[in-house]
Amino acid sequence: MSQRLDRVGLAAGALMLLTPVGLVAAQSTACPIAADSTVSQAVGATVAGSVDVTIDNMTICSFKAGSSASPAFGVSREMNVFGPAEGGPAALAQRYLPNLPDAARAEIDALSQAGIPVATPGDHQFEVVSGVGDSALWVQTELVAGFFKDSLLVQRGADAFSFDVDDSPDARAALTALAQAVVAQPAP
Repeated sequence: MSQRLDRVGLAAGALMLLTPVGLVAAQSTACPIAADSTVSQAVGATVAGSVDVTIDNMTICSFKAGSSASPAFGVSREMNVFGPAEGGPAALAQRYLPNLPDAARAEIDALSQAGIPVATPGDHQFEVVSGVGDSALWVQTELVAGFFKDSLLVQRGADAFSFDVDDSPDARAALTALAQAVVAQPAP
């Protein structure tokens, strides 16, 4: 799957959805989005985080346990991207998946109740999630045939967050717990 992205901020945000976390080379800087202890408690395993990249107002981190068989979690925060009365699930989809067809974005926007799945032709499945931040959208993306990535996109105030991990039966529960723990922290 190849997507051409026009803006650096969108490219970095989409990177979280399009790149397996394990392929991003980690630096040695501690992640400013969440402490290792916060993420470890949320995902139920001891993990260590590091900054992958910081571009303007966006930071992307990876959290990984010592075992190569353990899942790697991606966490990103893009600060001050939503103005007053902006945001919501469709805005999150547009921010992180800029090539999403307008019809799919309109369908996401029309959802009036959480828990209604939206499937789009091709590579994505969506569901609005309640109880996480100001608004949240779960996205399952088929990166290549048979390889899926689960992401939880969250808005808290003016900030956008992305939490992701390779697809597994417990990925959604882990991402929800992780997102709840991170967005419960005071804003920087």
